[in-house]
Amino acid sequence: MGSAAAMAGWKAALLKHTAFLVGLSSTGTKAEIAQAVQQRARQASQTLDRRRVISVDMGIRNLAYCVVDMPHNETFGQRQHGAKRACKHHSQECAKIKQQRRPPKGGFYPSALSKVAYEVVTGLLQHQPDVILIERQRFRSGGQAAVQEWTVRVNMLESMLWACLHTLQETKSTGTAEFPTIHAINPATVANFWVAGKHMDLEPQAEHYQANSGSLELQQPLKLPRKKIEKKDKVQIVRAWIEGSRDDVDLHFEGEAAQTADLFNSKGRGSSPQQVLPIGLKHGREARQQVAGTIAFYANMFKETSHMSWPKVQELAMSFEPVMRRKWPAYLEEIQGLAAGAGVKLADIIAVNVRTEIAFGLFSDGCTSLSWRTGKASFLAQNWDWMEEQKPHLIVLEIEQQGKPTIKMVTEAGLIGKIGLNSAGVGVCLNAIKAQGMDPTRIPCHLGLRLALESHSREEAVQRLEKYGVASACHMLIADATGGVGLEWSSVEMQKVSMNGLKQVFHSNHYLAKHPGVHDTNWLPDSNFRLTRIEQLCEGLEPEPSAEALHECFKDEMNYPGAICRAEVDGNTTATLFNIVMDLQVSEAKVVLGRPVAPEEVVSLSF
Repeated sequence: MGSAAAMAGWKAALLKHTAFLVGLSSTGTKAEIAQAVQQRARQASQTLDRRRVISVDMGIRNLAYCVVDMPHNETFGQRQHGAKRACKHHSQECAKIKQQRRPPKGGFYPSALSKVAYEVVTGLLQHQPDVILIERQRFRSGGQAAVQEWTVRVNMLESMLWACLHTLQETKSTGTAEFPTIHAINPATVANFWVAGKHMDLEPQAEHYQANSGSLELQQPLKLPRKKIEKKDKVQIVRAWIEGSRDDVDLHFEGEAAQTADLFNSKGRGSSPQQVLPIGLKHGREARQQVAGTIAFYANMFKETSHMSWPKVQELAMSFEPVMRRKWPAYLEEIQGLAAGAGVKLADIIAVNVRTEIAFGLFSDGCTSLSWRTGKASFLAQNWDWMEEQKPHLIVLEIEQQGKPTIKMVTEAGLIGKIGLNSAGVGVCLNAIKAQGMDPTRIPCHLGLRLALESHSREEAVQRLEKYGVASACHMLIADATGGVGLEWSSVEMQKVSMNGLKQVFHSNHYLAKHPGVHDTNWLPDSNFRLTRIEQLCEGLEPEPSAEALHECFKDEMNYPGAICRAEVDGNTTATLFNIVMDLQVSEAKVVLGRPVAPEEVVSLSF
């Protein structure tokens, strides 16, 4: 950047463009702009040899930062055409900032948030940065008259970060390392740099701005197009950098950064290990709190029902890992991604996915299900009954994979297979059966449900499950547009429950077929009652019932609390947590969360 004397001869266009490039306002007289540019140049010269920069991105629900090490005195041209830049993950070089679950509302009070701000600042300073850039927040109102509470929260955190940094700067001991320079960055001032490319002169020369020379584009700062530069535009640019499809940026990645780059590159829609990992990663990230709840729920359940500590459960769970790696590697990769996304151990996620096998039938969620092929529809429905404590951890999961049907299912967060349907019109329901025995070489129950949901027909689902066998006792009711079939599994064999003369299949929580050598404990005394009752209710319906009429059957409270619509009262330990009615003729479903007689939320599923 030129001296004051040299800048006196600059054209106004060059001065304005230079001011724009260094983040200054380009309005004002030539003298005012020149003075501001000179002042910024003096500030820059004081940090010319500094190398480590931390850029802090603040959001409404999160805060992220990156650490960048820059070579000394490097020009933009050298950055464009120089050697590859290494991208490393810095989190292992210092103590990590404490990670907590989503805080209660009180966690955003100044008394609590100030502690978070201090932890963030001290965590940043552990990287020993030379410069800290903090994204400047604005008061988002969303078009409303009032500023929203979440806006106040993020602005309050921003203020606290600055207060902490300035306090530490002013009170640092004499003789200690120089405190980093801190800058507030307005996102709007850097938006153009994201899309600069060949349309923006990042190293202007005075001769380009002489009268009647150079293109008009170089005589003024780049104008933003009518369409704002949005986050998706920036994501596309970063993806191009990471994929290596741009010749102006050449990056290579090391350590955890390399893993992140691989995930970023993946579309997350295929069935190879490299493609399914992001499916689990997204599941874990977006349902992080619910996954933690599922793990805590089952840790307590194992302790109370089988006197097993969670470390012991984790140990048993990992004994399934070699078989999963050999037979179902894509599922294991998805589980690995889920664990990474949720910030938990791999053993935690394997454990909840093989909970049925580890417990040998000790945890048996009671349910009532039916399949009914009418002349106009193919219904598959059930009430899923389990402990109320697990209800907050239920999620509706959508999974898209190349070459496979899209899946929509209701599951416990952390489990990759459960109850639902797919875009090919295949659905599956689950009834627990309490029979001893487990074969770890066969597919775990909940992975078997996922296998069925990845099938293009009922016949294909049955064939794929028969190929592997299911590791522990359960009943899977599988249906498509042609009707349904029940698969009663034990750890050693399987018996089918075929449609009756009305093309119906009904099931609850005991075996209907004979299973030689297998002892069914018939653990729920109301299982026989519920089976008989659902048959009676369907007998009273029209030959062509509606989905709503079937849903009404699942509201039945005869034999309360051990009814079809179950309640957790009077010693009964489970309640109906959701009802689902699917019409596989049109691949649609309605999910009612909570007891059907007291619905808490209704979710429609379609493709």
